[in-house]
Amino acid sequence: MSTLASQSVSLHAMPVGGRERPQGSYVSAETLTNEANFSGETQQWHVIGSAGVTARETDDPSSRSLCALPFACPLTVTAKQGGMVKISSPVEGWVPVADDVGYVLLAKGDGSAGARWRYRVVCRDGAFVRLGIELTSPFLFNLPWHSVVEVLERRINDAGLPRLKIAEGWISEVLNPLSGQRGPVVEIVKLLQPLKYRVVLPDGAVVRRTVELASSQVKTIAAGELVQVSAKKFSELGNRCVQRLKLADGSGWLSMRLNKEPPDDIPVVEYAGLGDASPSPRVVPLPGARGQEGTMGLGFWRRSPTVPGGGDAGAGGGGGAAAAWGETNDDDDQKADLFKIKHSDSLEEDDNCVVCLSGPRTATIVHGEIGHIACCLECARILKARGDACPVCRAPIDSVVQHFWA
Repeated sequence: MSTLASQSVSLHAMPVGGRERPQGSYVSAETLTNEANFSGETQQWHVIGSAGVTARETDDPSSRSLCALPFACPLTVTAKQGGMVKISSPVEGWVPVADDVGYVLLAKGDGSAGARWRYRVVCRDGAFVRLGIELTSPFLFNLPWHSVVEVLERRINDAGLPRLKIAEGWISEVLNPLSGQRGPVVEIVKLLQPLKYRVVLPDGAVVRRTVELASSQVKTIAAGELVQVSAKKFSELGNRCVQRLKLADGSGWLSMRLNKEPPDDIPVVEYAGLGDASPSPRVVPLPGARGQEGTMGLGFWRRSPTVPGGGDAGAGGGGGAAAAWGETNDDDDQKADLFKIKHSDSLEEDDNCVVCLSGPRTATIVHGEIGHIACCLECARILKARGDACPVCRAPIDSVVQHFWA
């Protein structure tokens, strides 16, 4: 096992320590439950649990069920008692802030909260917060499993791993493959509903076919125009990843800011409010419950199970939300391209990465005037960062590029 992998495993074995967890940097079952109780005031909350939440008759979690409220359902909260909140809309009843394993079900705010880049910790052992972008930087504290945290930036570190910046430090987006295991540490929380953005860059906003800046240009939206956005994602291109927004009409993606280092990364668009909510079915009363019908929709799906893992580089975790309203998988375009290639008569059927044997071959390893398409982007970056040779011809790796199929 490499030095980095060994160090990652030993750090993972450490008890949660370092500094005391700062309050308010994330939302977890513990922080929500321990917040001060209140009564007689009105607050706007929303359902953030991917499978929705069950409204109950009283603040006793075992009381009779009234109905199921879907993901993104807005709630009018009038009181809080421990881990339960009282709601007056869309039904009258009580709702838990988290489930019995600590999965956060509710969050404060209305649909505009979707404008923040919120991620949920899906690794069972949490997400390690470190002072710097590299895994060798000091360990600060651990974000609990199922907690929700706001991400400010995404970069690729010197080891080729994607890292996410939060208010107190940096966390890993995925597990370190050098530890022998793969999987997500955190996953982005989908939008509650479409959002509106106004183009503020004088030259307009360039729309490209996929999330990557190297994909083909579709059109340019003039300054002052309003657009509706249905999804968001960081790009993979370069060490500094760009915040990208998917247009609700499916025509392509645009950037929130210019792809430049601060202070030259001026805004391309700015948030302009909530978009048009998509039609949805009613709040559904549970079988045998005396429920009240509302206007919000209910999409029944289950959270994916999670497995033990390390929030830095130890072991893996699954989980995450199902696809949102009208929102397709962010990688659909890329998968479609790979499908075409896989079924081409001129290529072999197996197009998986030769290193991890699971990811698609999305990167080209360049050496001299030759490039080999053999790895997924993640593995290719790690090979170059470690100084390894090309897995095909054993030549030194000059660079790694993400490729696209025209």
